[in-house]
Formats: sequence, C-alpha cells, structure tokens
Amino acid sequence: MSDIVVKQKIARPPAAVAKIMFDPANDPKWIDGAKKVEPFAGDPLAIGTRVKRRGAFWSRDFTWITETIAHEPETTFAFKYVEGPMTGEVTYSIAPDSEGATVTIRHAGATLAMPGAESFLKRTLQGDLGRLKRLVEKQANSS
Repeated sequence: MSDIVVKQKIARPPAAVAKIMFDPANDPKWIDGAKKVEPFAGDPLAIGTRVKRRGAFWSRDFTWITETIAHEPETTFAFKYVEGPMTGEVTYSIAPDSEGATVTIRHAGATLAMPGAESFLKRTLQGDLGRLKRLVEKQANSS
C-alpha cells in the first residue's frame, strides 16, 4: 500500500483554491485522468455523497466512483474510491501561507502492483497540481 503526498504553492487565498479544487465538476479542468463527471444528486461535498467519473489512465478508459468522507470548508476535502480500478483515499488540504496557499494532495492506501507505479502516480498528481495552480491563478487575473 502506498502513501503519496504532493504539494504546490498557489498565489491565491485558500477560499479561491477550494472553490475550484473541491468541486468535482471542475475535475476535467485540472485532473489529467478525469475527462467527464457524471451528474450527481445533492451536495458533492456532503459526507456520503458519491460521484461518478469517466476518464483514462495508462491509456485505458475507465469509470470510477468516489464517496466523500470528509469536508471542512476552505481547508479539507477527502474521498475514498468505492468502485473502479483505483483503491485508497485521497485528501485535498489547503493551508494559508504568506503567498496565498499551500495545497497538498495525499493519496493513501492505494494498491500499486506495477513496478514504477508509485513514482508515476506521484508525477501525475504533481502535474495535476500544476494545472490547478495555472487554473486558479488565471481566474484571479481574469476577474
């Protein structure tokens, strides 16, 4: 089981980051593997809410379902994989800092059986945070 942590500084306040990062509808805008988020009922940030996503990873198309397990406005959003090829829990954390916010993604408990999978996943998550940074900071400039 793996425990992968990546971080990124974003020059925007935590609330601006959380508005984009915590909303599953925005996943295709910044998460490389997420191509479509299926409509869901209720508040996606409410504990127990499930969200269905479609995407591709390692050149394979697949569907996965997550369930929200924690949410603290502007600071924490966590979910677990309940269906699909991925396992474990993912936590998004946002902490204020002198330049705006430090954003962390922690993917814990994933079963990664392929050699090199952990380093590949870490690079992928770091790339996702880079896209999130550009998206959040661009929106600040276009406001």
